[in-house]
Amino acid sequence: MPRQAKGPRLAIRRRPGRPAVWVIRDEQKIVRARNDTGDVILVGGNESRRAAEKALASYLAEKHIPQFGSGDPASVLITDVLRLYAEGRGPLMQHPEIAGYQLPKLMAFFAGKTVSAITPGLCRRYAESRMREPNSRYKDQEIAPRVSASTVRRELVTLQAALRYAWKEKKLPYPIHVAKPDEAPGRDRWLTRDEAAKLLMAAWRTNRHVARFILIALYTGTRHEAVLKLRWGVNSEGGWVDLEQGILYRRGDGDEQSKKRRTPVPISRRLAAHLKRWRSLSVTHVIEWESQPIAKLRRSWKRACRRAGLDVTPHALRHTFASWAVQRGLPFGQIARALGTTETMVERRYGHHSPEHLRDVVEGVSGPKLDRAKLR
Repeated sequence: MPRQAKGPRLAIRRRPGRPAVWVIRDEQKIVRARNDTGDVILVGGNESRRAAEKALASYLAEKHIPQFGSGDPASVLITDVLRLYAEGRGPLMQHPEIAGYQLPKLMAFFAGKTVSAITPGLCRRYAESRMREPNSRYKDQEIAPRVSASTVRRELVTLQAALRYAWKEKKLPYPIHVAKPDEAPGRDRWLTRDEAAKLLMAAWRTNRHVARFILIALYTGTRHEAVLKLRWGVNSEGGWVDLEQGILYRRGDGDEQSKKRRTPVPISRRLAAHLKRWRSLSVTHVIEWESQPIAKLRRSWKRACRRAGLDVTPHALRHTFASWAVQRGLPFGQIARALGTTETMVERRYGHHSPEHLRDVVEGVSGPKLDRAKLR
């Protein structure tokens, strides 16, 4: 039985005496990955990987002109829907490199299949197939963990988004449902004061840029990615710190608002003292490693967690900010505005940290009238 074609995918080309570069392998064809300015993308760091994935998404969009005909789902190829989505929505997405990573996986499995073939059973087979594969982001594929259910779910969400986009563009006559694995329960792990102190001390001893990240995320409740994008001046690519007014702006100047509300938040006096000291120690970004911005905390974060004896994600700091605020008895509405979310979400997710807000209920039930009735 012939091997199934893998479809276009990223690879690294290494030649003696030359820097390693990203290339796109498409069967027997090899194309150099190029960035927006047309330069060949050299291997090195997360920024390089994201640029290569964006180049792959552009390649997929340009490779083939989708054919939709009358729009009959029995004649429209799933790969054509994905290419339409990559061309129309990919460049406008907040994270175009994510689609560049997911689309090849989807295209390889659904190659040759039409939209009408999408059933819960087919989606389940896709999930089972992907979860048998090693995570491609690990260098050593022999010891790499298998692809997780949450990763598969995100890929199928992208397929759902592509089908919905094709329907809105009048390429399909009606929306197509995609069955996805159940969403993993939210991780509400938060840190105690002692745990936070241990983590901060561990980071300070190993990687001080991680200590900066911890303090900002812990004192403002800002998300992982938004903290790493913070700069010292107004810009259009991410948030910035206004030390004069004492405000942390989570969204870049002119940057469109997303579903994750990125509202400004005041800087506490304690955090402001740290920021003023860090300003002279960095170049453009608040969080830097060797004077360069950081896309994501991975190994350095895990190293700090190991030293502190903890197993948490960076998002736990946002949960900690919210949990501490609720435990102090602060109003849910104020906490919601500081987090950039809704009061309903805060009460639903963190309300159990403040049972005192239900005291009026129990006191009302056990009021004077009830006590007098019992004494008689």
